Amino acid sequence: MTTDSAWYESACILCENNCGIQIQTDGRRFARIRGDKDHVATVSYTSNKALRPDHYKSGGTRLTTPLRREADGIFTPIDWDTAVREIAARLRAAR
Repeated sequence: MTTDSAWYESACILCENNCGIQIQTDGRRFARIRGDKDHVATVSYTSNKALRPDHYKSGGTRLTTPLRREADGIFTPIDWDTAVREIAARLRAAR
């Protein structure tokens, strides 16, 4: 962990609670997360989701490329340019 021990105030947006949290960073990663005692609504309460945003941001099941659903229901990876082009064509057709 870096020597920077500053805590940054934020709020979780993963559910309707919007838990107030404080985040200590290590470069671009979250080193530690805790409930914000000064948050007006949650007063240091945090749900499990609020304490694990790295899991949602960098989890192993996160999609990293667009997927196209084939006729047989299988998803195949495609590049971003192809995905945008196909989506635009379908939106034009629907319009």
